[in-house]
Amino acid sequence: MNLVTAVIVDNAFETTKADNREKLKNQKEMKKREVDSLKPIFAELDEDGSGALSAEELDLALRTNEALQTKFALIGIKDKDVRTLFDTLDVSGEGSLGEEAFLTGILKIQEDPRPMDVLCILKEAEKIKCMVEKWHDSIKTQFEDLVEVIKAIFSTWKMDRP
Repeated sequence: MNLVTAVIVDNAFETTKADNREKLKNQKEMKKREVDSLKPIFAELDEDGSGALSAEELDLALRTNEALQTKFALIGIKDKDVRTLFDTLDVSGEGSLGEEAFLTGILKIQEDPRPMDVLCILKEAEKIKCMVEKWHDSIKTQFEDLVEVIKAIFSTWKMDRP
């Protein structure tokens, strides 16, 4: 009886592994199809053929390109959020998005946030807070030192005056 149970349990584990592998394979294929469907949209948006998308090109496309309007609507990007999206994806601050940044960003928006993503954001926010506090303390100390120097200069200046 125990042998039969062990065989059944082992078969169940193997089936679950195979199902999980199949799910992962399907997810990868869906992501690849999604990227493939976005590439022509990016190429169409890149009006000057530079290989990068400017904020102006994106704005124009959203006013005139129905495929992009539909795509953005389907993934929950509203017109008012487009500039914020662009600025968020433009991590270099150069005012343009390459194909990779655009595709990766759009795909990320479509994913549900994972707890790990949220944790990473919180940790980064904590690091930034600590850096700002250190800068604040440093600037405060420098300011206090500067005030003391100015007071000393004024007191010397007052003594030198008749």
